[in-house]
Amino acid sequence: DNVFLMDDPEASLTAAMLASDLLISDASGVIFQYLILDRPIVLLSNPDKAQDASHFEADSPEWSWRDVASDIRQISSLANAVSEALINPNDKRDRRQFYANLMFGNLTDGNAAQLIAQKITGLGN
Repeated sequence: DNVFLMDDPEASLTAAMLASDLLISDASGVIFQYLILDRPIVLLSNPDKAQDASHFEADSPEWSWRDVASDIRQISSLANAVSEALINPNDKRDRRQFYANLMFGNLTDGNAAQLIAQKITGLGN
């Protein structure tokens, strides 16, 4: 109940993210889109991730910014991690805001399209 699985890589995630209280992910870039909402994140880390060099780059944000969320390595810990994140949604908030600021700066007010249009219009002058 109350879980929506997005398993289509072509699907738009916007509506689901806006309707959600929490994101559960692995090493997907959707983690960073979700930062704008400043809601809890639970990450599942494959303990054997380093064995698959085609999907693991230790220095990439997907792996080096794991402190943005509750990062679990055992599926048996998932239910507890979700419960804890829902009970304490402000846990990790400082890290979420830190990374959101790194990625988006002050462009999280919903006016990015207008700002881009202004900048493009200004190029012609």
